[in-house]
Amino acid sequence: AATPIALPQHCIPLQDLLTALPTLHCPQGTARRLTLNVERCDPDLRVYGDKNRILQICTNLVTNSTRATERGGVITARCGERGAAIVIEIEDTGCGIPQAELGNVFKRFHRIEGADGRTQEGTGIGLAPVAEFAKLHAGAVRAESTPGRGRRVTGPTPLGTGTPRARHRRTDEGHVAPQ
Repeated sequence: AATPIALPQHCIPLQDLLTALPTLHCPQGTARRLTLNVERCDPDLRVYGDKNRILQICTNLVTNSTRATERGGVITARCGERGAAIVIEIEDTGCGIPQAELGNVFKRFHRIEGADGRTQEGTGIGLAPVAEFAKLHAGAVRAESTPGRGRRVTGPTPLGTGTPRARHRRTDEGHVAPQ
């Protein structure tokens, strides 16, 4: 049996993570005059997990939205609590995903053939790591869409400990652990 991957564990303020997204926003988004809105969330909202992987989830989702959003479109990043879970959402005003394809968008190398409004071709890898990294954090991602009106990808739910306002203490190694 495969040995599970041990991820570094950090207490991550979600507002800080989302605030970093505009500086990481890909040049294609800037060149096509896309707007990336980052909605403010509770500054005390934190998750417990691998900061690099969680940031990669967010940047992959934004990059994927950039490829599917027409010039002058809008991408919105937000986070919040839903029951005992913490969610990160990336929503766009792009071409959307046909309902029949929603179950396939997180599969490696899957590309939606003949997608209306697609502005750039991708390799089909972009969303597969999102699902894999979410799973490593005991979470899951899901996509909702209305073709022609954009899509919303939500995840990971739950993330890390699944306790939105868990208290954390710093360890000697500089990592944090739940109390």
